[in-house]
Amino acid sequence: MVFSEDRRILHHVITPVVLVTLFLLIVSTPVEIIGCRNRGLIAVTIALLGALSALGAVIKGLMGRIRGDSSSIWWITSGLILMMSALIVVIIA
Repeated sequence: MVFSEDRRILHHVITPVVLVTLFLLIVSTPVEIIGCRNRGLIAVTIALLGALSALGAVIKGLMGRIRGDSSSIWWITSGLILMMSALIVVIIA
């Protein structure tokens, strides 16, 4: 299936950036609004989903790279962006 450049950017860059932005929004929310435990659980859940999605995207990208697929770099880019929320959790902790 051939995607236009705009759809590739939407699927592989914008969507992962939205997940990371949601994570940063939850982390920067004051404790008084949703509570410390709830805020932490939501942040860890988003980071875990991002890390698992990143793992899947990177595996798909590497498999495509082995097969010589030219669009595999988009999957690897998605994986790197999705991994940011888990990396932030490690840095904060």
